[in-house]
Amino acid sequence: MGEAVWAKIKYNPYWPGRIVDPPTHIKKPPRKFCVYFFGTNNFGFVELENTHSYWEYKEKYVKRGRGHMFKEAVRQCEEFIKDPSTLNLPNDEIKVAQEFEFNIKKEPAADEVWYSNQIIKSCTECEAKNQLLKDAEKERKQMETQYQKDKQILQNEIDCLKAERDKLVSKLESYGDDDKNVFEVESLHAHKTSRGKQMFLVRWKNFDCTHDSWVRKEDLNCPTILKNYMKTNKLM
Repeated sequence: MGEAVWAKIKYNPYWPGRIVDPPTHIKKPPRKFCVYFFGTNNFGFVELENTHSYWEYKEKYVKRGRGHMFKEAVRQCEEFIKDPSTLNLPNDEIKVAQEFEFNIKKEPAADEVWYSNQIIKSCTECEAKNQLLKDAEKERKQMETQYQKDKQILQNEIDCLKAERDKLVSKLESYGDDDKNVFEVESLHAHKTSRGKQMFLVRWKNFDCTHDSWVRKEDLNCPTILKNYMKTNKLM
């Protein structure tokens, strides 16, 4: 009791303080120390693992200077170490900074930023970040749901195309033996050159336009139809 330490409350930096008896109107939580934070006129209840020897850790934490208020807290702490009688603890009306209690009674602070207000600000920022994470997770789930729907629609379309292909294959196979596997050209409807090869768009006899296909000139067995098409389109 009375030892100068570095102590911290959740979401806040380490701060010079002194382990003290809690104010008479406050009940101390189990397994925590009551720490008076220099330069703030605040008490806080701190777990053992969040307290460190002042001199042993001074070099580490002083390097992280936090402005005028922090420097004043360091000065008061070292003045107390030199002469403990210089410390006059505040009365029972002082604020108590706690980890999850946001409605802390405010004392007049002039132009200083109170340590307890820093706790409130940090916790508020933490809540805002948690809300952002929740919103992001909600959006991710919505995107995942939409992806599964789109995937199912695409699969249905693929299945329909496969079914149409199977029907066509079955229809072609139904024409029987080798003699009937030679399809008869009904007419030619277009031409093009692909990779140096002249090709014609063939309409097959007994088939509609959905079965039109491109055939190389040398694979055609319809000399009269080919000659008439080439003459009409001035390809001769």
